[in-house]
Amino acid sequence: MLDELGRNGLLSDERFAGAVARSRSRRFGDARIRYDLRRFGIADDLSAAALAKLGGSEAARAREVSSKRFPGLPTTAAERAKRARFLQSRGFSLDSIYQVLRGRIDVE
Repeated sequence: MLDELGRNGLLSDERFAGAVARSRSRRFGDARIRYDLRRFGIADDLSAAALAKLGGSEAARAREVSSKRFPGLPTTAAERAKRARFLQSRGFSLDSIYQVLRGRIDVE
């Protein structure tokens, strides 16, 4: 039955990967999305293609996620560490986290 759905164009790993990447991009970073897609059995090349199609940069998405939870820029080392741990737990890269913490994000 699954083979028949695939032949008829009703079942596509590429479309599924894109849908998962888009829905999770509002809350998670690229590493977490890549992990989730791998867990669903999606090939790495399809995961990379789905992530490449996401609009905006990972740093911009990290800023959005961070601003929902924490207003403004961190002022103390403890606040920076707390935000960094939060963003890292969401699967954002260290480069994106550093950009968010420093307030240096180029919007694409």
